[in-house]
Amino acid sequence: MRAQTTQESHGFSRVECQIYILHGFILKYLHETPFPDFIMDVHGYPLLFALSVAMMLILGSKPVVRLLRPLLEWRWPNWRQTTT
Repeated sequence: MRAQTTQESHGFSRVECQIYILHGFILKYLHETPFPDFIMDVHGYPLLFALSVAMMLILGSKPVVRLLRPLLEWRWPNWRQTTT
């Protein structure tokens, strides 16, 4: 029997969890707009799939992750300069 590695035991990575949380905020906003009715009217399921993939790629990009990580982890960067 093979021992589990650290990677296998976690399930989700930190970035995947951040994408999931941000995706939920965006979906909650879209449900309050006429967007769901638009998708149903035009049978735009391929468009919906393409937008979901694009959203995943954007939210998982390094600049977005780096920018939003302090907000999602409730840690603020230490921007104070030390004087010597």
